[in-house]
Amino acid sequence: MEHRVLVVTGASGTLGAHAVSAAVASGRWNRVVGLYRRPDSLRTTENALEPSVFAAVEWRLVDLLDPVGVEAALADGTHLLHAAARVGFAPQEYPAMLRDNPRTAELVFNQALHQGMRGAVHISSISVLADKPDRSMYGHSKAASEQEAFRNFAEGLPVSVLRPGVILTPPLWEEGSSRLVSTAAAGLPFASPGATGWVDARDVAAAALALLEALDAGGVESPAAGQAYVAVGANHSFAQVFQDIARAFGGRPPKRIASARMLGFAWRAEAVLARLTGRLPRITRDSARAAVATHTYDGSALAAYLPNGAYTSWEQTVAGLRRDQL
Repeated sequence: MEHRVLVVTGASGTLGAHAVSAAVASGRWNRVVGLYRRPDSLRTTENALEPSVFAAVEWRLVDLLDPVGVEAALADGTHLLHAAARVGFAPQEYPAMLRDNPRTAELVFNQALHQGMRGAVHISSISVLADKPDRSMYGHSKAASEQEAFRNFAEGLPVSVLRPGVILTPPLWEEGSSRLVSTAAAGLPFASPGATGWVDARDVAAAALALLEALDAGGVESPAAGQAYVAVGANHSFAQVFQDIARAFGGRPPKRIASARMLGFAWRAEAVLARLTGRLPRITRDSARAAVATHTYDGSALAAYLPNGAYTSWEQTVAGLRRDQL
């Protein structure tokens, strides 16, 4: 087998953990290198992965805002999956997120280009597709990060961008969509009125690896190079998703829909409490706006890079949330 080393940033997060697990299982890599930022997140991921998979990954602690650290962490890689990002919807989190996400993308893709990597995939978000006045701060940070990926493509790096919807994964982490699943599984009295796109974490990981193979084969001339793909397997309301998850876990499905007015009051009240207590608000203007908006997304262009040419069915995705390991 030719020399192939996959480097995954954010490997201790929900998507990154799925990616390293799928990469190890494929047997197509000489080494899989997982980059992580916090030791506590790595401990969580160790519990989420099968012991043999965790042991097969070469774990490296790195600050992706440190150019010297990034150079050392990526030095022997031949392919890159950039899944690391700050996620935040509270105003207190905006400055760091708007600064760090694009800067991290700049450093890792610059280094990938510099050392002649044969393929790179950037994990973005459907949040970049919102019109600028309606785009969340997270969406703005991811849009700026995409520009770093595309700039390096223009300079010769074979790179593709994935824009996942809400990524569904077992509730093995205490953050991100994994926390959303655990909250829904416990049962909620209310559901928000909006709708959005959803995708199985296994599909995103599989598509990312397939895109890397296509980029490896075709370089910058690959049909996947310089392209951005929406990764959405199903468009559903929050009410349906919370109901299906609660039932799968034996919880109580929500019985009422929270109105936009109720959510507006809630985020304002949370903002006041956050100022008084110093904690982050549990609901913000950005998250309330997302909760009432109804959006649908077409992820069919990505099907060619999915196993069997199709997304995991909604029923299989919900059933898979009950796994106790990846």
